[in-house]
Amino acid sequence: MKRLTKGVAALAVLLTLAGCGTTTAPTPTAESKEPVDEVAEFGKDLATLLNQGKSHELFNLWSDKKSLKRADLEKALLPDAKAKGIKWEYKEYSPDSDSEDQIITLRWRTSDQDSTSDFYVKKEQGKWRLRSMPFGVLSICSPFSVDGTDAPVVSNVTCPTRDGSTSTGDGQTLLMLPGEHSLSVDVFDDVFDQPYQVTATPAASYVMDFESPAGSAGSDSVNLAPEDPEPAAGYADAVKAAFAKEASDVAKDAGGQPDLFDGITVTPTSDFSRPDVSGTYRHWADGGYQDRDISELSYSTTINWTGFVVLYNEVSRP
Repeated sequence: MKRLTKGVAALAVLLTLAGCGTTTAPTPTAESKEPVDEVAEFGKDLATLLNQGKSHELFNLWSDKKSLKRADLEKALLPDAKAKGIKWEYKEYSPDSDSEDQIITLRWRTSDQDSTSDFYVKKEQGKWRLRSMPFGVLSICSPFSVDGTDAPVVSNVTCPTRDGSTSTGDGQTLLMLPGEHSLSVDVFDDVFDQPYQVTATPAASYVMDFESPAGSAGSDSVNLAPEDPEPAAGYADAVKAAFAKEASDVAKDAGGQPDLFDGITVTPTSDFSRPDVSGTYRHWADGGYQDRDISELSYSTTINWTGFVVLYNEVSRP
């Protein structure tokens, strides 16, 4: 009997060791999850919002909007529309050594550029917000539209003048997200065909500078002037009208009769702001108009927010 008892006990030990006994093995503890990297997640969400063209969501994430007259700026937002011609993706982030901000770096690519942009972000009241403005500001100071949306009038806009200087006042402005856009400016209707296509790469502001290459970038701006535009049917008439406008202003200042430019011939060149002008104009002298060759007149031409502009040089003033 003792031998049987010992045998049963030995069998019980073997079954227990084999995992078949009544004793349960300890349940393994669940592996602890890695903490969520909030900054990286915010960076990925930011890239998604830019790719989807979520203007209003990005505007609401922008923490400095109140300091820049939110009411005016909010009406200057383009409608939400998926970004065209540009692709954003999250790359990395790093702390800003001079503040509590984090710097999120996004990579962006267009058909001919591959670069990065930094966005400063900060956690405010438990939510990550953009300290950097995600938009580029386009202020032309005359009626224009982007992707069919008319630009509203916003106060305190810096506007160029006919003589190349600047002034501050009310002007048409839009907040644009980077990408391909269709642009049309009313004063250029008779100068070149519109609307025309532009690629707005990331920048704090967008400008229209016909004296610089289209698409060229400054320290914080990108030039949205058209590249190789086609002349409008009314190009020659627009140039003649610009000559007449300057002649009228000069005559008013001098108290005389304006020069007449009906007889000149205007031919577009590769530089739209520098047409080839030939023929004769009429200048008032000795009590009557006299024909003069246009080559005798010293003048300069340009294109700005007022349209095509002609300026007499001082030596040419009657």
